[in-house]
Amino acid sequence: MRAPVLTLIPPFLAGLLAGPLAGFISYSLESTFASSSGLANFWRQFLIVGPVEEITKLFAFLATCLRRKDLQNTSDGVRMAITVALGFAGGENLLYMHVYGVENTLPRLFLGHAGHAGYSIFWGYAIAAVLVEGASFGLIPALLVLAAMLHGAYNFFLDFSIPGVTFSVLLTIALFIAMRKLLHSEDKRAGHR
Repeated sequence: MRAPVLTLIPPFLAGLLAGPLAGFISYSLESTFASSSGLANFWRQFLIVGPVEEITKLFAFLATCLRRKDLQNTSDGVRMAITVALGFAGGENLLYMHVYGVENTLPRLFLGHAGHAGYSIFWGYAIAAVLVEGASFGLIPALLVLAAMLHGAYNFFLDFSIPGVTFSVLLTIALFIAMRKLLHSEDKRAGHR
């Protein structure tokens, strides 16, 4: 049984609050990389931004979804993680708009939401697989690291003008396709139509 839409409001709101929180944490930690060199940006994206944002979303998920009765299979976990991620991207974009203005936020609207949803499928799937199907707990940190690394790669490559943006767009499209296929196969496995 899929979660009614209204029950997704708490995970969305938790994500909405987590977006600015992650921005504050990342900003505070990023001051350790005073250099704007490519190598410093690489470390900043892969060691701070990607992990902080994915961990913050995961905690928003745990705070609102861990004990839910409608978390019955892995596709439910993925949907709830996507809901948290969409709220997170919304909160992040509100903060971004406040700091950088509307004109600099508009390009982020589609790719940011799609990217956050795509990264979240990994750890959302893992948490549900552990809780519902008894998978090994090690699946959660493994897929959380994968999500954080993909997130870091997306952010890092955005700085390389057209080729980097192209890579980031292709990564987002691949994540979107993977998300749809995973949800379809998990729904089928769970008996949803």
